[in-house]
Amino acid sequence: MNLKKILEFYLNSLLFLPALFFSPLIVYIIYVGFEPLWLWRQLLLLLTSNNRQKEQKKLLLVKESDSEIVDFLMSLDPPRIIIPDCNPEQFEKIISVNSRFLRLSLIKGQLEIMPPLPVHIESSAGEFGIIVQVGNWCDDNENLVGIPSSSQGAFRLLKLEDPNYPNERTIQSPDCAVVLKDRLDSLTDETKKISFPPVAPNFVIELRSKYVSAQLLHDKMVNWVKAGVDEAISIDFNIKPSEVRIYSFDPDANEVVWDPKKDPVEVKSQVLEGFVLNMQKIKRYIK
Repeated sequence: MNLKKILEFYLNSLLFLPALFFSPLIVYIIYVGFEPLWLWRQLLLLLTSNNRQKEQKKLLLVKESDSEIVDFLMSLDPPRIIIPDCNPEQFEKIISVNSRFLRLSLIKGQLEIMPPLPVHIESSAGEFGIIVQVGNWCDDNENLVGIPSSSQGAFRLLKLEDPNYPNERTIQSPDCAVVLKDRLDSLTDETKKISFPPVAPNFVIELRSKYVSAQLLHDKMVNWVKAGVDEAISIDFNIKPSEVRIYSFDPDANEVVWDPKKDPVEVKSQVLEGFVLNMQKIKRYIK
């Protein structure tokens, strides 16, 4: 009996409760929690409903190791899976179990699963070059900074949510972000301490991985600005010449606009006073 049949048997059979006492598989699931199993089943249902037999076959070969799950995601085109109907409680539990090796977002109640970023040494070095520069500015402007964040942090974006559907939340993680003090102080002390604070950063930078399409990154940057981010900068070294886009909201046109720059030497922020992003300090690690 293969893994899929075992899962379906225990999930659908009326004999589920007696089986709890006999199956090592169920004992393992209880030990690690039910959310990984929920994720697994949703993946199977998604692939089955879309008749994606090739991906489904690969998924059945995946066990629980980090590398196998990442390899499976990388085999998809694009390398991501979207699962509907994920509530905030499920998302937080999944994050606690899988955040060490998956990049997860919640977009209007839909769970988006992507490979970890960075997934190779060049992206890691590039992200480091960004964080160091932003971190230095934060150190020099402590009186202005509420909280900085890396890709390990995430924010709940209230402006992208429909108040009629309170369980369909939107939570996104930036590569690098800064929430200025004035904006962070608009939250209560209790709200500041929750896992995904309901505040949009003032400033965001995203570095495009070669595994993320240009359109997908563009859509994410637009969403950041729609959510209330004042300045969102995307960096793409996967095209020649490289391109930096600076996204912002134009109140006169009432829409998100962006200013593309080809292979710039530096990028001056209009939100972080005096901050200049030195592109050479990022590019020198990207071949």
